[in-house]
Amino acid sequence: MALLGERQTYVAGRWVGGDDALAVENPADETHVADVSITPIAEIERAVLEARRSFDAGVWADLPVDERARILHVFIDHVASRKDELVATMMAEAGQLRMYAEFAQLGSGVAQGLRFGERDHASEAQMKSEIERWRGAGRVSD
Repeated sequence: MALLGERQTYVAGRWVGGDDALAVENPADETHVADVSITPIAEIERAVLEARRSFDAGVWADLPVDERARILHVFIDHVASRKDELVATMMAEAGQLRMYAEFAQLGSGVAQGLRFGERDHASEAQMKSEIERWRGAGRVSD
């Protein structure tokens, strides 16, 4: 089964690489999985600044709930369409069993994403309530 081929980091709309590489090893059998590019500090700082700029500009927050749900569904559909590659990659890089990678990680992530993106059930108040619930648990930052 093929692993994800991308070895760079996606920062503010483009793929970036670094001069150094990190060897990824499967902890279950210590085999070499891949070499991935180490993101330079300057690119990490740019990612943080761009995220802050986007947040402050309201690029996401100012969209109507239905539009955010539509975009989330497109993203989740894309993730689900890459299931085979994602599961193989999770198995290789973390030494996981297929069942855990497929259901506990990928499957639960897709289900959670769809739950937050339910157009027919989510109102602005419901979404804010759900965000506040998770914020208290330390899972959603301000």
